[in-house]
Amino acid sequence: MNTLARILALILVAAPACVSPVLAQPAPALRLPGAGRVAAVIETRQRDGFDQRIRYEGGDGRNHAEIALRNETGDLLLAFPPRLAKPSEFGIAGEIAVRFPGEPMRVLAVPRSNAYGPVGMALGADCLYAWQWFERPRRGGQGAPRDGVFGVSDPAAPRRALSVRIRLCRTAQASLDDLVAAVQHMTIALLGDGV
Repeated sequence: MNTLARILALILVAAPACVSPVLAQPAPALRLPGAGRVAAVIETRQRDGFDQRIRYEGGDGRNHAEIALRNETGDLLLAFPPRLAKPSEFGIAGEIAVRFPGEPMRVLAVPRSNAYGPVGMALGADCLYAWQWFERPRRGGQGAPRDGVFGVSDPAAPRRALSVRIRLCRTAQASLDDLVAAVQHMTIALLGDGV
């Protein structure tokens, strides 16, 4: 019996080392109501923030959103990967060409808007591409009393920027109009100022 107890104790002690932990999928920082069920969330922590890619079911299999947050760094704008850089006319044209090769996409002359402000959008026959940029100015800089996505502005708060890109195509459950509405009703949930 003593030998059996030792073997059992050995198994119980060694078991946790043998079992690999199941990592929970991070919660999506961006929610698009009506865009489809979230299939996967891939998050990469950075020294000064995070990048997150949220994949949705349906469409052409490539429906996804990307969101990236950067906190105070030497050059906040250069801290973002090129695919999530601060939007410019030239940059967005290049992003559309890469993400929708051979598909005609029309950039809307008047941006749509959501709870956070203007959101740029390009539409094709079946797909949309949307982008939005948020920036909290440097400490002591001029900023609105309410920063939208970053909450109430505090003059002592660090500079932050958030970049969003969304690529969605129609599904059996969602028309192009439904997807446009999803972008207009999106919500962003940041995990607090510690991110």
